Amino acid sequence: MKTSLLSIAAFLVFSLTGIANNNEAAKSKVEIFEPAGSIVSCTVDAGSNRTSCSGSYSGTIGGSPTADGCAGGFSYAWTPSTCLNFTNIANPTVTNLTSTTTYWVTVTSQGCCDASDFVTITINCSCCKIENPESKPEYSSEDIVIFPIPAKETLSFKIKSESKIYTIGLYGTTGNLLLERTETGAFFNGNGLQVSGYPAGIYYLQIISGEAVVLFKKVVLSE
Repeated sequence: MKTSLLSIAAFLVFSLTGIANNNEAAKSKVEIFEPAGSIVSCTVDAGSNRTSCSGSYSGTIGGSPTADGCAGGFSYAWTPSTCLNFTNIANPTVTNLTSTTTYWVTVTSQGCCDASDFVTITINCSCCKIENPESKPEYSSEDIVIFPIPAKETLSFKIKSESKIYTIGLYGTTGNLLLERTETGAFFNGNGLQVSGYPAGIYYLQIISGEAVVLFKKVVLSE
């Protein structure tokens, strides 16, 4: 993480917090204590780590928000620029990233903030196929409800952790990946997963958060 002393009369307190077990990128927090005792703080969040099983990743990165505190007026610098539409905005879009990449964002605000954070996007083709899905037990480690079963056009979700990033994959009976989407829990709660283009039958749903599988379930699609 990158920090700097902003004035001779102030001193800097830097704290790093992260949730390693959930593979989430850490947050950088800079606090400036003015001589009178008032505190001005800046929090930088590059967003949660994510994994793509399809061989490539497209989506937005950054937090909600990416920078908070101070009086606003933040400047952003993302590196590397690989597959990014812009490097100087809070939430750039990644398009067709095909190799594992760690993006760093440095946020500055005059007289208040100079801090960095990172997010890693893992391209993991080992999960492009599930071996023997019919013999794999159903599993869930988070509060996620999937409905209706059977589904005709849309698989709907009720996900408790709306701010987390999830990758949802739909697999056929041979374990081949048919459909994948990476979004926040809030997005899936409101939009679901469109499955109208698939024939009626048995499928398998796998949900990943960070690099961990949080749900595996058999689902049925109807005509």
